[in-house]
Amino acid sequence: MRNRILFVGLQLVLLNVVRLSFAADSGAKTYADAYKTTQDTGKPLVVLIGADWCPYCQVMKTSVMPQVAAHGDLESVSFAYINSDQERDLAGKILSGPSIPQLVMYEKTAEGWKQTRLVGGQSASSVEQFLGAAKASVAALKPAGDAQPAVTATTAATTAAVASGKTTGS
Repeated sequence: MRNRILFVGLQLVLLNVVRLSFAADSGAKTYADAYKTTQDTGKPLVVLIGADWCPYCQVMKTSVMPQVAAHGDLESVSFAYINSDQERDLAGKILSGPSIPQLVMYEKTAEGWKQTRLVGGQSASSVEQFLGAAKASVAALKPAGDAQPAVTATTAATTAAVASGKTTGS
């Protein structure tokens, strides 16, 4: 009996280590840090919104997203996790409807910022397909040589919209 209790305790400790290492290994950042990275690099901004009490959110956070990160699919994006209970105002600006988890991606296009989302629990393969578009958009945004993309008034306006979480899209 004592060995069983020790084994269960060890499993709980390992589960928490996996959760903590996901944030470090996957590149998960605060929204502010991820947004800054998006501004600096042009990478799409991907935000997972969930809550501790939501079982599908926990599966996404502790199982699906670490698998996606292990396959290298988060390298082409700036990724953040938002706990909707701890950051209600920010989550409210980004969420579309009350359902969680939601995975939201902001991509910079020639027409401005495009927003796409996945709602509900997802498999690693569906998230990887969702992020596949990000790889293509990052490649398309890379300027030739050392040229830097021009900043326009429209770009500044859409940048402000992404920063606040208020954009239009699908």
